[in-house]
Amino acid sequence: MKVIIVRDEDTAAKLRDEIKQTAIVLTLYESKGMEFDDVLLYNFFADSSATEANWRALFQAHKESRAFDVRRHAILQSELKSFYVGLTRAKRQVWIWDHSDEARAMETLLVTLELAESHGSDKEVLQFGVSNTVGEWAKQAQTYFSKSLFSEAGFCFRKAEMTWWADVALAYGQRQAALRLPEKHSERTNAFSKVASEFDRLARQAQKREYPENLRLMFVNAAESYVVISDHVQAAKSFLKAQKPTEAAYYFRLAGLFDQAVKVVRHFPVDPVVAENIKYAAMVVYTRKRDLPSLQKARKLCETQDQFFEFLRDHGFEDQRITFLDSISDHEEVAQALWDNGDHMAAVHRFRRSSTSSSRRKASRCLSEAISANVFFAKSYGDPSSLASQLFELAKDTLLSSYDRTEITLFRAVATLNSADLKLHSQRCIDAQDTRGAFLALDAWTQSGALSALEKAEDQDAAEILSLCHKFSMAVKTVIRAHFDDPEFQRMFGIASPQGADSSQPHEI
Repeated sequence: MKVIIVRDEDTAAKLRDEIKQTAIVLTLYESKGMEFDDVLLYNFFADSSATEANWRALFQAHKESRAFDVRRHAILQSELKSFYVGLTRAKRQVWIWDHSDEARAMETLLVTLELAESHGSDKEVLQFGVSNTVGEWAKQAQTYFSKSLFSEAGFCFRKAEMTWWADVALAYGQRQAALRLPEKHSERTNAFSKVASEFDRLARQAQKREYPENLRLMFVNAAESYVVISDHVQAAKSFLKAQKPTEAAYYFRLAGLFDQAVKVVRHFPVDPVVAENIKYAAMVVYTRKRDLPSLQKARKLCETQDQFFEFLRDHGFEDQRITFLDSISDHEEVAQALWDNGDHMAAVHRFRRSSTSSSRRKASRCLSEAISANVFFAKSYGDPSSLASQLFELAKDTLLSSYDRTEITLFRAVATLNSADLKLHSQRCIDAQDTRGAFLALDAWTQSGALSALEKAEDQDAAEILSLCHKFSMAVKTVIRAHFDDPEFQRMFGIASPQGADSSQPHEI
């Protein structure tokens, strides 16, 4: 095996252009640790940092049989070490090709010491190197490849008639060059794109030639090149072909392709942490889309339906929970969700569509709560809101519990200022120690026109009216002293906006 060794990469690049890769060209640094049958040192002295005088001083010291002045010519110490590296790369013969004046002194010295022969243009030169076998070329190619000398490896692979591996070495060399480009270089993305495409092509060739390990390696290289240029889709596809499902799922997720990422998680062994993160992110993305097919995809990522509902509740996806419940015809759950969201009217209708006894109880309670939340102190007297009127109508066709029916008739009496009914409800609430109900009923009673009858009332009727006024004053005192911080009273007075009511405008007291 033969090689040409030069001092630096610039000289190597120029020489490669001149000889068009008819031989291997390495720098001194690249050749360290390697051996070759024949070595040609090219322009070693011409490219030296030592001057002609430095090299001549070495020859003169030998000629005059005197000690060489090391301190005066200190630069030669490093130069001779480099010269030694070049010489010792050869196992058989070394040629020194140099046309510079700096080389003449060393040529004379080496010939004088009988360590070298000088050959001019008119003298026959021993053949540089011998023909190598295919096996020798292949072995040398592997050596170069292991040292990341990809251009040289490609040259040897071609000599060894290993075309595919020669292209592989070329692709590695292209990647090496792309990695050397600054991150903001205008050609970096294009360079890595070409590298990725080449590795992908090589992988497909390897597949035809049945190189399973090489196939995976090429796809990994392609994937990693796509990662550098943030082409996550192609990276994921290449990682999947390389049988690296965790990486494939991860980059499908980065690309926003959750269907593909989830598919990989379901069908291949993916790192548990990565798999759970992808499933969680996919559930969030699917749920935010709101449409039923997406919600069904999210549901399939949960082990149980209850787990899916818990996810929806924990993340505030109430509308989506209702949509999904509706799709499975679970009227009671849909109604409960609507109730939780403050949509009492829709909730009651849903409860009524369910056939369970619990739904009937909930419909009654929900309707009573809705009416309570929409009949306010003073503001609703004799002038119920449109929503309150609709709720009262709905109550006529709803099966109510005894308690809820009584509550609703109280609020209807308040809304219509029915004096007789208000008087009955006030007494009922007083007997039941229901301060809120008694206060509301008596206050509405005072606004119903009942007091205007006091002047013409008989003694017994007047006493009853005055008794009710006294009870009202006592109720007022109780509310002020003990109950004004009660949320039920605050809602009744319009201080806290009730669920289901219009909260855009403050309620008057």
